[in-house]
Amino acid sequence: MSRTKFKPSWAENHWLSFVNLFFLFYFGLPVLAPILSAYDYDLLAYPIYKVYSFLCHQLPSHSHFILGEQVAMCQRCLAIYICMFIGGMIFSLGMVRNRLRPLSIRWYLLCLIPMGIDGGLQFVTEITVVIPILVLWVIGLIMIGVLSLLLYHQNILYWQAIAFFLAGPFCLIVVDLSGGYKSNWQMRSLTALIFAIGTILTAYPLLEQDFRHRFQPNS
Repeated sequence: MSRTKFKPSWAENHWLSFVNLFFLFYFGLPVLAPILSAYDYDLLAYPIYKVYSFLCHQLPSHSHFILGEQVAMCQRCLAIYICMFIGGMIFSLGMVRNRLRPLSIRWYLLCLIPMGIDGGLQFVTEITVVIPILVLWVIGLIMIGVLSLLLYHQNILYWQAIAFFLAGPFCLIVVDLSGGYKSNWQMRSLTALIFAIGTILTAYPLLEQDFRHRFQPNS
């Protein structure tokens, strides 16, 4: 008995195109905003800045500038979404899309640590101005203890999770000993790249498998 050849669904064929277009527009508009502003198209630039002000802090010290005007998205977010778009384009290649297997969640946690440390050091440096570092230690240790117990009872307290949790105390120790930390655009971009690559390696193969399984006939 011959099997009917399975024809991929529209959703299976095009979900990645929609994701790639989303990231293209998501980082493209903040890059377009300073160009519009520089050429006095403020009526078009203002809505972009306003909308993205709810999505990103837009600190001038953490942002790129084009033609003397600030990009409507911070350096870290911009690097993440550009990398997500480029990674999605690479994933769309058949030789990659058909062979890549998803990264496990435990290894994905390691991809979060560099960005967590860089952002965490900056955050702790700024917040210790109003909150004593001892209070942060108490809050952090309580959170680590509770999350560790929950993962232990679920038998998923892997060493990668412990390394992820220890990033918090590491930030506190560094800030306490050094007196402060200031990130730069190179470090923000590098840690964003690691995060984006980990996200793509974890999520995209899982989405591909899910779409194939969801829309494939049972027979």
